[in-house]
Amino acid sequence: MSGSEIFLDELNKQNNRELDLKNSLENKSNSLITVSGIVIPLLFAFGIFVMEKIDRSYHLFWITAGILSFIIILNISSLLLAVWSAKIRHYRYPFSHFNFFDKTNKINVSAIKEYTNSKQNEFNEMLIEAYLKSNKCNFETNEKKAKYIRIGQYIFIGSLILLSVLIVMVFLYSPRLISTIQ
Repeated sequence: MSGSEIFLDELNKQNNRELDLKNSLENKSNSLITVSGIVIPLLFAFGIFVMEKIDRSYHLFWITAGILSFIIILNISSLLLAVWSAKIRHYRYPFSHFNFFDKTNKINVSAIKEYTNSKQNEFNEMLIEAYLKSNKCNFETNEKKAKYIRIGQYIFIGSLILLSVLIVMVFLYSPRLISTIQ
């Protein structure tokens, strides 16, 4: 195997890794969408339950309502970031049919001849260039997608921590709530 063939093989492996990462990121964003979509209605149900059971004269009532509203907003933000990361993005492929059509959607015979009439070394150079462009584009696209997912996960985890603080606050400092549940 020549050096250019080995290089092409490595570029192909990198391209496959980027496309595998794309699938992994899509699975993560789908999971975050699912979990957030389940948690948000549960938060509304918890909010309704707590707001009905807590006496309005409870000194932390409005703080509790504000924190719960903030938690719901955080979860909705997490959901929106996951949806945004899952939106269809442009991925580039090194050797696609687009290369062989012109702007009027007719077959570009000169582009086909450029590949079919090229020598092995010229062909490898064209493929190397195509793979490098594809890998760079796909890497940048995956980075953007991962950024939104990462932020969404941090927001979601932060909202769960805040929710646990709220639950402790409500049940520790609201004797009237506990007596009405029992």
